[in-house]
Amino acid sequence: MRSKIFRYFLWLSVITILILPLVACGSAPPNVNANLGEEFSLSIGQTATIKGQALQITFEDVIEDSRCPSNVTCVWAGRVSCIIRIVEDSSQYRMVLTEPGLTDQYTSVTYKEYQLTFHVRPYPVSGQSIQKSEYRLQLIVEFSLSVGQTAVIGKQALQITFEDVVEDSRCPSDVTCIWAGRVSCIIKIVQDSSEYRMVLTEPGLTDQYATVTYEEYQLAFHVTPYPEAAQPIQKGEYRLHLIVNK
Repeated sequence: MRSKIFRYFLWLSVITILILPLVACGSAPPNVNANLGEEFSLSIGQTATIKGQALQITFEDVIEDSRCPSNVTCVWAGRVSCIIRIVEDSSQYRMVLTEPGLTDQYTSVTYKEYQLTFHVRPYPVSGQSIQKSEYRLQLIVEFSLSVGQTAVIGKQALQITFEDVVEDSRCPSDVTCIWAGRVSCIIKIVQDSSEYRMVLTEPGLTDQYATVTYEEYQLAFHVTPYPEAAQPIQKGEYRLHLIVNK
């Protein structure tokens, strides 16, 4: 009798040991690997690793969701706020991302030389509460450089510095022109011990990214802000949005 009880508990222990790792694996969302400029989606607790960069982003929590429901008329649009944890090399930083209600447009914030463009879903509907497990953070990570700022790609294998804007003849958005114009900027590329300068040129009247190649890298770029007739752009306002992939 005693041996039967012992075998029973032994069998139960073996089953428990086998099942527990499976339960643990099933409860932890898998990590995401994403390229610069590629949109990805995170659930709460999930982490994204940006390929080629010493950068990880974790969607930690939603701390407020006061967005006006889509089927209700409100006097205030409300907002949704979530916390992300950014790990870069050995440093950690937490950031609150806040998006207004009554819009399906993405919001952008800056972290060092990166631009994070994000959107939180689902959108609330009156009478239907959103569970924490249902939230998704849509994210796009790219470089956003001001003049003089440097992006480090691939753990310092490649460095790109936005040196200057040498021409901006783009047709202003509030003017009718016979020529679209263009914007040209200089970047400095440092790889190993070599240094190279390149002129990036983008046509006016478009919000599409232009592309060039440098050795095995493809550089997609876009210069903001776009000019308006009565608002000259100061050098300190220019941003070079850059996506670098092999």
